[in-house]
Amino acid sequence: MNGTKECEKMQEENLISPQEQDAIEEKISEIAKKEDALSNAIQLSTKIDSQVPSSIVSLQLSTPLTGIIESINRALVTSILPNINLMVNSMTKALASAVTSPFMEWIRNIDLSALLEPLEGLAKFSENYKELNEIYLNAMYKCKWFPYAAWISDIDLFTEVLDIISSSRGASKRRESRIDKAILSYYTDNEIKNIKRRWKNNDLEPHTKKILGHAIDAHLRGEYVLTVSCLATMWEGLIKAKMTTHGKQFKEDFKQFVGDNGYDEIFSDFYNNLIIDHCYKKEDVVEGIPNRHGIAHSWYPKYPNKKASLNAILLTDFIIDLKPKV
Repeated sequence: MNGTKECEKMQEENLISPQEQDAIEEKISEIAKKEDALSNAIQLSTKIDSQVPSSIVSLQLSTPLTGIIESINRALVTSILPNINLMVNSMTKALASAVTSPFMEWIRNIDLSALLEPLEGLAKFSENYKELNEIYLNAMYKCKWFPYAAWISDIDLFTEVLDIISSSRGASKRRESRIDKAILSYYTDNEIKNIKRRWKNNDLEPHTKKILGHAIDAHLRGEYVLTVSCLATMWEGLIKAKMTTHGKQFKEDFKQFVGDNGYDEIFSDFYNNLIIDHCYKKEDVVEGIPNRHGIAHSWYPKYPNKKASLNAILLTDFIIDLKPKV
């Protein structure tokens, strides 16, 4: 350490005694331990960032808990972390030039527990959020809802869905029915019109906006077959306008593209497995899922329901919101 070398040099020049050198080196050792603790704190805060789902960090995605997490992140970035770095830098400089100063005595007596405990609490919080998020995403997939449904909603719907999940005994028709009711009740005509307004303000081609707008209008009128059949023909074009894909590699390319946008793999799995695959005959059609192949072949066991139509709208909104691959 630089401070130790300075002490040795001072002793060689008869500026300090061996006893004084021992005392100084003891203080340097204590300061080094404090510096290591601060370094661990920085690493812990970095761990928090890595554990929080990337969807929280990305600008294009928002969840009901995003505001809480982002506030914590901003506090770490703008307040706690810069102060930690400043303290570490200050200590490093001080070791070489002021090893016996009152500042060093102050540093030696600092209690870092007040700093480390909140960071450890935040790490635990992010781990719990990650686990909760996985439970939610898997439940939505099994209930045949595109996970985007409660992902972009307010905290009330998100909480309601989690309450249903926690109060039900695993995947079941009853759980699906309860989640269906919650989501369909949330997406009122006003909410659907808000989605239409977002599309209108997007930089899509004017004729594309008109087509998508007509699909929304059909949903509002209860003409769900028009919505699903229209939007199903739009998805591939909207996706390929944002990314480069190569035929048989499309699924892998799309999975990578969705991941690059900060979304969990289950979002691309829903599209790859339920929207463009697993439907080769009329009997394969799953109610509530707007499977593109089934729609193209007019495999309608019954009239498409509101869930299928809303899933088609939510999927379209998700695709429109994806950032182009550069």
